[in-house]
Amino acid sequence: FYLSVAGDGAMRAGFDSRSSSAAHLFVQSEASVVSVNVWVHLAATLDSVSGTLIGFVNGEQVVRRDMVVSAAFGVLGDGPLYIGTTHLTDHTNAGSLQGSIARVRVWSRPLTEKEIGLSMSTRLNSEEVNQLSTSSALSQQGLVASYELEEGTGYLAASIPTGNTAQLIGGHW
Repeated sequence: FYLSVAGDGAMRAGFDSRSSSAAHLFVQSEASVVSVNVWVHLAATLDSVSGTLIGFVNGEQVVRRDMVVSAAFGVLGDGPLYIGTTHLTDHTNAGSLQGSIARVRVWSRPLTEKEIGLSMSTRLNSEEVNQLSTSSALSQQGLVASYELEEGTGYLAASIPTGNTAQLIGGHW
């Protein structure tokens, strides 16, 4: 899965199949929804049941696409997550973000536009992250990973609550 900004200011979100014979599924907004040198919040949701992929900029929906998600795409969520870069099906790098990333959260369910708007400026402490990820109503909460990206040195970022690490490639703190 990836989330990126094109050179013309369009927001892009999508994913590649785990098979080289299947198509690349994505959405792309109109140009100029993301301004240069302005801090923005980007989010995307994929409802794997309905096949709806939605992109958000600053908590507002800017693009939506309903599609058929075939078995060729494998189990959604078991592939790599690319942050600040886009990798194509042939695993070549298609470009890197020229900017900064503050926080990355991964959820096991699609958030609503209201939930994105309410949480986009909220920093979660480790107790809140643990509550959202271990709740008995996990299907209602569903926080899988939260990367605050504040390590400052090295090339690994840790996720709370899982402890999964993300590797920094070609960037800097």
